[in-house]
Amino acid sequence: MYFLEEPNQSWQVLTYLLVFFYYFPYILGFFLGYELKNKSRFLWGCFVFGLLLIEILLIFELLDRYRVIGTREEFLNGTALSFLHPDNTMGLVMNLCTVILILDYVFVFYKYKREARKTLSL
Repeated sequence: MYFLEEPNQSWQVLTYLLVFFYYFPYILGFFLGYELKNKSRFLWGCFVFGLLLIEILLIFELLDRYRVIGTREEFLNGTALSFLHPDNTMGLVMNLCTVILILDYVFVFYKYKREARKTLSL
């Protein structure tokens, strides 16, 4: 999906990248969200809206790479397979996972609404 070539990085470099490009921003985002929520709900809402906007722009920019799977050369040549293509062995798994996640979201949302109604009626 990301069309990476053979990684020739040491485990120290990969650990550094994982910590500073994944865990550090993740923890920082939670910290900033918590601090902004304590200061003002409006600032917190602006922060969340800004993060959602950045995520949407990122997905829009990289959507062509998410719809297909293959090596970098296959992507550049236009021969990378779509997730929906019958020859793609990961297509079935990815599509089933998407359906399961959607059903899970609907179930949790319904359960949350039902519990909220119970709480309000007490």
